[in-house]
Amino acid sequence: MKAKCIFTFYGICLGGLLLLLTGCVRNAPNIFLIKGYSCLHIKKIAVLPFFNQTKNELAGKLVTKVVIAALLKKRFEVEYLGNITGFLIHERIIVRDVIDLNTIKLLRKKFGIDAIVVGRVEECSSFTHSTTHFVPKVALSLRVIDAKTGSILYLARVKRTGDDYITLVDFGKIKSVGSLIVRVVDELLKPL
Repeated sequence: MKAKCIFTFYGICLGGLLLLLTGCVRNAPNIFLIKGYSCLHIKKIAVLPFFNQTKNELAGKLVTKVVIAALLKKRFEVEYLGNITGFLIHERIIVRDVIDLNTIKLLRKKFGIDAIVVGRVEECSSFTHSTTHFVPKVALSLRVIDAKTGSILYLARVKRTGDDYITLVDFGKIKSVGSLIVRVVDELLKPL
């Protein structure tokens, strides 16, 4: 009888430990780096407005600004977004999440950039929510393109919810879309 209680106790402890550990694990972002990639030659970057595929009208603008802030934190020189959008409007260039080589060359010649960041917001929860059990969701993808050759240097995609960051019980849970976007962008740009 005593041995049965000990096995039950250890079984419960082991089961609890497994539950705790599986709650702490999350998928890494899908990242592709070109072989031999080094961002040492990249000094100045242009971030094009992120293409917004969501119903949330502000998602693309917010993600673009968060990406710019994250790149500035990493000590890259980032061309002013107003200059980029003004140039695209003046040249009548529409950029979704793809950019052609001629546009890349024009941007490089005009602004002296080394790389271009393009991306899209695939999913983003609304910034306003009415329930107390709201879980924000964000899915982003981005590419860093060499402005000299037009080749993709870095490609990444990630999909996260606020619950993905829970460590124990509800500690670590991200409850706002803005905070989740900042966290996801930091994850995406970590290898740079």
